[in-house]
Amino acid sequence: MKGMILAAGLGTRFKPLTDYIPKPLIELSGKPIIDYSLDRLRSKGIRAVIINLHHRGEQIIEHLSGNPAFNDMHIEFSSENELLGTSGGVKRAEYFFSEDDFILLNSDMLFDIDIDRLTGFHNSNEADITLSLTSRGNQERYGTIGLDDDFRVVRYLDTSISEKERYTCIFKGIHIISPGVLKEIPENIFQDFSRHTYPYLLKKGFRIYGYISDEFWLPIGDLSQYLKVLKSLHSDMVPIDIPYPSVDKDIYISDKSQIDPTVRIYPPVIICDNVIVEAGCSIGPDVIIGNYCRVESNVTITDSVLYSKVFLNEGLTIKYKLCTPYLTLDI
Repeated sequence: MKGMILAAGLGTRFKPLTDYIPKPLIELSGKPIIDYSLDRLRSKGIRAVIINLHHRGEQIIEHLSGNPAFNDMHIEFSSENELLGTSGGVKRAEYFFSEDDFILLNSDMLFDIDIDRLTGFHNSNEADITLSLTSRGNQERYGTIGLDDDFRVVRYLDTSISEKERYTCIFKGIHIISPGVLKEIPENIFQDFSRHTYPYLLKKGFRIYGYISDEFWLPIGDLSQYLKVLKSLHSDMVPIDIPYPSVDKDIYISDKSQIDPTVRIYPPVIICDNVIVEAGCSIGPDVIIGNYCRVESNVTITDSVLYSKVFLNEGLTIKYKLCTPYLTLDI
């Protein structure tokens, strides 16, 4: 199975961060969010992935091209000079897919979905499309999808309730799609799955099913959601892997970093790769320091996140801040 990640959005709900970087490169614990999706696909044996691009897409290409973390994957890019929408973007990348079903992901989320069970459900129902759904969450924010007793979609986001509807769910932004579906999408015009393609395919009688599970899924759709996630990374609410040694309870420090022995650390703290923290600093609680940061002497950091490649001058006090190489935001 091949995969596709939708990464061509403008990221308007993440401004002012996305004035400088594309949304898929926002960081969580020193790692761009798109990397988590690629890791998840790879863990399920999906090694061929295409990513559509638009806003600051060259930064995504630069980040992933030749990145040793993904040497075992084949990653291609589909650039859109003009936005084509979600299904229009997939249509443009149609050449990438063979006759096999493929998985499609949004780029603004964390998830731990059992892809094998999802594809098994898709195959057992001989579905044209299977959508990963949850019965939990903010239905007013995301809209709902109605399913019948057999988990076949009978309503997609509209407000009318079908008499066949038995389950009302939220879409998690993960699709399994049979390649024949792409023939129904017109070329080179803006098309969106939610507004155009899926309502049209439902009327045509395509077999669209919903796979309902409460497996971990965390959408990060705007800046306020993102800042909340940053505050929760130390907790069990966001079960992402922390790839650094635990030097004490809730203190994780990469063995590639240099921390002066006089530095005081108050958990929870995560210090990523190639960080230098000089003498007399106080770090924590609730601090994440990204890759290649340098913190000069006598700096105090609490309740804050540093993106990769941030430099803090001697004697600064940082509290309730998101510090990036481009700007600093209150959190």
